[in-house]
Amino acid sequence: MKKYVHSWILMLTFLTRIPFPMHFEFNSDDYARGIFYFPLIGGIIGLLLWPIIFVQRFIPAGVFPFIIIILYLLIVGGIHVDGIGDLFDGIFSARDQKRMLEIMSDSHIGAFGVVGIILYFMGMYVGLYEVMHAELFPVILISMPLIGRSVALIGAGLSRYAKPEGLGKAIVDRVGPLTSLMLSLVLVAAYFVFFPMISLSIIVTLVVMLYILWRIHRTLDGITGDVLGALVEISQIVFLIVVGMVII
Repeated sequence: MKKYVHSWILMLTFLTRIPFPMHFEFNSDDYARGIFYFPLIGGIIGLLLWPIIFVQRFIPAGVFPFIIIILYLLIVGGIHVDGIGDLFDGIFSARDQKRMLEIMSDSHIGAFGVVGIILYFMGMYVGLYEVMHAELFPVILISMPLIGRSVALIGAGLSRYAKPEGLGKAIVDRVGPLTSLMLSLVLVAAYFVFFPMISLSIIVTLVVMLYILWRIHRTLDGITGDVLGALVEISQIVFLIVVGMVII
């Protein structure tokens, strides 16, 4: 039981900036096991975003999505945004696979990484703006980080690691295709019972993200921790845009 608690706390403090008083020695096995808490942590992030809805009517429509993005970054930090920058720098460098992976490991950001991050924030803003007046907006806001982190778990189960070693290798090796299939079915079925239109949006989001994952595999011959982080954020934007088109 203790090891599961360690995994939960370790992943919570890794994926968010939520302060936690308990400290213990890092263990790679605890870290790898923590990926199964991704959807739950995503749900917690969504619940922390939810109270902003109560002040929506006091904030200009053009400013409100910006406030949500700021709050989101305060909760999670920029760890996954960094993954987007690294992924864009590597993928669009037009080099061979080995050199792409080296570029992605570089702590410096290049022009393509900057473009990727700009597009990310633009997409997040547009997606939030499109759904902010929807009747189901509270559900959509809570679901956004849950879907993003679920997609990362699903992607890990369908992937191989592109490098011999790395922080994300233990995570990718821990998850299998069965986990990805079960989580996908549970997500779609649960939302279908209560929010059928959002369920349809989740299906479309999963299809789009699986295509992106397939393209990344063809380019990098696998994924890295940066790719998992990028999948979290990109899938959130895809979800917002798709659900905006489906329910509006």
